[in-house]
Amino acid sequence: MSKVTNLLFVKGLIGSGTTFLANNLARQLNCEVIERDDFEDSNERLNAILSKIERGDSHIILVDNIAESTLGHITSNLPDRTFNCQYYLADGNYLDKIDHYHGVSLSRRERQKLRWQRNPDHVAEMIKRFPKHNHYDCYKGDGILK
Repeated sequence: MSKVTNLLFVKGLIGSGTTFLANNLARQLNCEVIERDDFEDSNERLNAILSKIERGDSHIILVDNIAESTLGHITSNLPDRTFNCQYYLADGNYLDKIDHYHGVSLSRRERQKLRWQRNPDHVAEMIKRFPKHNHYDCYKGDGILK
């Protein structure tokens, strides 16, 4: 039986501190961060995640606003594995006086914020879609699994 891997999903609006939060978690857990922006395409990113799981990494931090899609791809490639899925939300706001951040207009940021407000309990949706995995809403205080 293989050990359970902890997948830490860090999400947040553009400029809210997702990279900062992910890097702090990585220092605490002595692991690497996988950011969507670091890869040319989603297949390259998925292969990096799968290789870390197969290598036996105990924690994998994913800066990812579409955790449902990412977890779906991981579980379809490793259907016999169970994961501890931890969800973190970066909620800082460093964008008060600018209208673009990393080349992304703040109108896109506002659309993303509205989408999240329409679906406030993202973790409950993940539990419904992926019932065999363990889910922890760390934003609400479930905490880091060591």
